[in-house]
Amino acid sequence: MAGIGISIPEEVTVLRFEVKSNYRLDLIPNDVENNRVRLPIVIKDGYAYFIKECNQRSLVDLAKDKTISDEVFFELFGKVLELLSNVEKDLFKFYCLAPNSIFLDDDLEPLLYLYYPLFVEGKRAETNLDLPIFISPSNMSLESKNSRLLADLFSRLFLMRFSENEIDFRNRAEYVRNTLLMQGKFDLNHWFNKSYNNKYTFAECSEKYKEAIQLTKKRAEGFDGSNFRGYRLASYSKIGKGKLKPEDDFKETSSVNQDAYFEKKSGEMAIVAVFDGISSSAVGNGNIASRLAAEILKRKYEEFEAKYEENGKVTEKEVKKFFEEFVNEANKNIVAEALNQAEKMEIEITDTSVMMATTFTGVLMVKNEFYMCSVGDSPCYVLNEQSAKKVNIEHNLRLEKLLSGQRFDESDPMLNSLTQALGMATIQNNEIKPVKPSCEFLHSTLMPDEFIMVMSDGVIDFSLGNTENDKEKYFHSLFIDKYNKTNMLKETVEDVLDELNKQAGDNITLCVIKPEFTKIESEEEGDKNEKVS
Repeated sequence: MAGIGISIPEEVTVLRFEVKSNYRLDLIPNDVENNRVRLPIVIKDGYAYFIKECNQRSLVDLAKDKTISDEVFFELFGKVLELLSNVEKDLFKFYCLAPNSIFLDDDLEPLLYLYYPLFVEGKRAETNLDLPIFISPSNMSLESKNSRLLADLFSRLFLMRFSENEIDFRNRAEYVRNTLLMQGKFDLNHWFNKSYNNKYTFAECSEKYKEAIQLTKKRAEGFDGSNFRGYRLASYSKIGKGKLKPEDDFKETSSVNQDAYFEKKSGEMAIVAVFDGISSSAVGNGNIASRLAAEILKRKYEEFEAKYEENGKVTEKEVKKFFEEFVNEANKNIVAEALNQAEKMEIEITDTSVMMATTFTGVLMVKNEFYMCSVGDSPCYVLNEQSAKKVNIEHNLRLEKLLSGQRFDESDPMLNSLTQALGMATIQNNEIKPVKPSCEFLHSTLMPDEFIMVMSDGVIDFSLGNTENDKEKYFHSLFIDKYNKTNMLKETVEDVLDELNKQAGDNITLCVIKPEFTKIESEEEGDKNEKVS
């Protein structure tokens, strides 16, 4: 360290980052959160030097440290967001960010080492630093939304912590989204998706992250549903104008719509489910598979319902067992029916992918708690006035390749082919045998202002928009606008599907549940006070 001209105490060390040429950063920040921000003291011989406490750990090290719980990891990232938003509020605008510039002290409070360029109103703070990330600040102002930087930081740390495979950087965000859904953190996934699409400033991003973490905890803890008074429930299905062909006039209507649904409510319990039959089946038909599955679910649910009425309570273990038994039984019955169809048609099956099958997504409600189970790609959403949040993953080849770290061609038409469905089978010793499908299961809590809905994939696919985010935004706006006008769920669901049916090239089915609760006295008083004020 000779020649730098500083005295270094024994209990500290020097942290250095490589730069391309000699450069001195003379921007001196105000005190931000008790000097949580450090600038390089000098740059010499191609390195930027900082004074660093010996026991400080980098955020990268923390992400890889499995002795720290996931809950602590997510909480610490919230602290990092708060620090970064304070820097941007009090100092400069970020347009690049590197995870190895953030450290933590003994109390796991973050420290930020600024060795990358910042954007200052009216001019660009030029540097020649060798950056891990570089984003041009052209057309940027202090008011610009730049939450993509924070989402990218989150995704890099997230992969270090949760991925066992090397993920292509182009698929990093998609990996994070799907993994968060598989972890049941759909509120956090919604934050990540919005942040990644640059919808927030740093301050907004930090605040929305806190809200998502708090809501995730609140859902896990649940809340008292003793003031439950009933369910709003609505289901509707349309064939889809764009899918109809002249020859369909000579078929039974039920054979044209590949979708089926099931709904039932009684007392404190209710269920809705959507089945989207695979129309490309060469043996059997998607509508046969979907209706057969719906009939089996009806029978299995009535058995479960009778047991609930007898015991008076439901546990997560019992609901999961109910769904798993249904999935297994429905799968076996659909395979058996496909074999019957093949025998009638005198078809020899040499490839099980030609056999009829169906997706399944169901939600069982007990007051304010919901249990979701899905097989295939029929979506489930939690929706309120502000947003529509996707809850489940899609079981397709794209996801399989993504999670295993395989690279894939975006133009590959097979990426959306299902890897899980009801009707799965394999050929062993020239004999066709059912294969138990994998299903996604989630137990969570609905907040008082929320709807939960299951649908066939055509509902979002044929909503207006160029991207999935645009389509979700359009669907959310359409649903909320129509519901707010009438406050009638069944009319809303029919109106929404009638609107989507104008451009639908597939069957579209939508089932919605909204639990209602009687307001307690303190809430009613609050409403009165708000009106008075």
